[in-house]
Parts: sequence; structure tokens; C-alpha cells
Amino acid sequence: MRIPMSFGEGRPDADVAGVVGDMRQADVTDAPMPELFVSYRQMPARLTTFPALFVVRTTDDPMLHVRALRTAVREQDPAVPIDSIMTMEERVATSLAKPRLYAVLLAGFAISALAIAAVGLFGVISYSVVQRRREIGIRTALGAQLRDILTLVLTHAMITALAGVGVGLWSAYALTRYVSSFLYGVSPMDGFTYGTVPVVVAAVAVIACLVPARRAARVDPLIALRSQ
Repeated sequence: MRIPMSFGEGRPDADVAGVVGDMRQADVTDAPMPELFVSYRQMPARLTTFPALFVVRTTDDPMLHVRALRTAVREQDPAVPIDSIMTMEERVATSLAKPRLYAVLLAGFAISALAIAAVGLFGVISYSVVQRRREIGIRTALGAQLRDILTLVLTHAMITALAGVGVGLWSAYALTRYVSSFLYGVSPMDGFTYGTVPVVVAAVAVIACLVPARRAARVDPLIALRSQ
């Protein structure tokens, strides 16, 4: 099978030697696009205006062959500069540097936000326990058990936490198109992420509220009633 080429000397027809899949050419975050490979013998004039990339396969450490590669290029044309020599792992790591930086920054912001939420919830529940100290004392005097007070405080905390999670999920859904360019390897509407985040936030909320809840459960009814 022969197809017309849009480049080369006289734009010749070319024989199809094989079929390759779509690939990302410039950046790992680019969408896969169709790619066409041709022999350099079909376009010798373009070799003088475009950089040439050579891929060398080795069975041992590739960096051991750097000197030999430089010598081979210099023997062919001493005027040809060598821009860089790197392993495939280094090239992939370089292309992933920007997405990796974005991931680290977003992870740092997420951890900071989670810590701030935990501290804020701890403060709100602690203040609520102080404000409801008389009520808790009355409940304890009327026979409320330790688990009843813990349930009361944790229920209030979880309502507050779930309300925050709901607002956060809605905000994430509304703003996801603005951060989609910073994501790599995960879609903006990833179901696992949207399902995991509420669970993590709820677990952090429970841990943050354990101290205020236990403090409320140990309130002495006589002291609580005398304090107001």
C-alpha cells in the first residue's frame, strides 16, 4: 500500500511498512495523536534544518557508551554539536518534572487544608462543649451514660464535618475545569478520589473530636450545675 507524503523531495508516495499506535510527542500531558515515521533517506533536505534524535539500545549501563557516541558523531562531522545525551529513564523523568511538581504542590496544599480543618473542628467542638457544659451536666445527672455523651458530641461534630465535605465536593466539582491541566494520570471527575476524600475527612474529624468528646463525657454534674 502506498500513501502520498506531505513532505520530502517532490512530496513522493511512500510504501506502508507498518502501523504504529498514537503517541504523545511533546509532553506526557498531551492527548495521543497519530504519528508518521519515514526514512531519513526520503527527506535529506530536512536533516539540515531539524534536530536529529538517535536512540541507542545497550545491554549494560548506557552511560558507559557516552564517549564512544561522541567520538562516532565527531568522526562523521566535527561541526555537528551534541545537545545532550541522556538515558530513556532520565528523558521520561524530565518530561514528568512539571506534573510531579504540580502533584507535590497540590498534595501539600491538601495536607495543609486537612490539618487546618482538623484544628478548626477541634476548636469548634471544644467551644461547643464548654457552651453546653450545663446541658451535659443535666443529661449526666438524669442518667446519661458515657457512650450517650460521646454520641451526642460526635454527632454534632459529624454534622458539621459532613456539611463542610458537601460544600467542598460541590466546590471541587464546580472548579474542576480550572485544575484539569495540572492533573496527570487521573481524570478531573475521578470517582475513586471523590469517594475517598469524604471518608478521609470524616476519619480526621472523628479523631479531632475524640478529646473534646471525652472531656465532655467526664464533666462532673455538680460542678457543671454550679458553674452557671
